Amino acid sequence: MTIDETKAYLQRYREAGQQAARLEREIDRWKAQARRLTVSYGTAPPVTGDSVEAAAAHVDELTRELAAQVEALLALRQEIEASISAVEDARHRELLRRRYIDGQTWEQIAGAMHYSTRWVKRMHCSALQEAGKAEGAGAGACQAAMTRPHDEDQSQYTEEKRATASDTTRKRSSCFRT
Repeated sequence: MTIDETKAYLQRYREAGQQAARLEREIDRWKAQARRLTVSYGTAPPVTGDSVEAAAAHVDELTRELAAQVEALLALRQEIEASISAVEDARHRELLRRRYIDGQTWEQIAGAMHYSTRWVKRMHCSALQEAGKAEGAGAGACQAAMTRPHDEDQSQYTEEKRATASDTTRKRSSCFRT
């Protein structure tokens, strides 16, 4: 898996959680609507049972949909947790859990792990590579991304190395995007 594919795979859990939260909010809105329909005031026109039944039916339908989505979310979490657990480095596992399971920001992760945000992003790249067992185009991108061309002896810096550095920069930027 490439680094981008690994990242997309891990982000599925957070996206599914956001969909479940949206369904919960919609259920709450429909329940509130049903409660408003059942309240009657002296001068208000009478409410038919059809409106209350329709709201209750919609709440019931959304509740079933939410239950199915929560079940799928739990299965997805187990699958992603197993992928993260396969990572050997404990720091990488913690970073991946915080980012993709807990949904923390880079700054929150950096503070909790006592690293700079910049270092966490670099470590994230390595963690993605390890998690995805990146082969081919993604392999070595993280290690190369951590070595800067200006650290090398300028006399040995050829056009070939410049092309490699440009390619590395492109790969590195894909590690840091979210």
